[in-house]
Amino acid sequence: MNKVEVDGRLTADPEVKVLESGTKRVSFTLAVARATEKYPDLKPSFIPVVLWGEEASKFGGTKGDLVYVSGELITDSWVKDDKHYSSFNIKGFKAEIKTKKKEASYEASNSR
Repeated sequence: MNKVEVDGRLTADPEVKVLESGTKRVSFTLAVARATEKYPDLKPSFIPVVLWGEEASKFGGTKGDLVYVSGELITDSWVKDDKHYSSFNIKGFKAEIKTKKKEASYEASNSR
């Protein structure tokens, strides 16, 4: 089974493309926290995500939003100029905004 679930913050506004076929594609990167109590200095992982079709049309996230994504891990590899390259991304089947950045800022300032 190839199933991935992540929560992370959008590092930038999503990139939206509409293909010639009319299919919508949204791509973005999530900063996913890796720090734990035992390892508090771990830097976040930056995970590329792609949404297609209806899920892409529904997505309305903006930079800083906390987003949940569930999907599958896609890997790709190629050779260019005798060098081997590889990449990965998450093909998202479901994406939901858990907290808008402005809401999170408002809640933090009112909890003091």
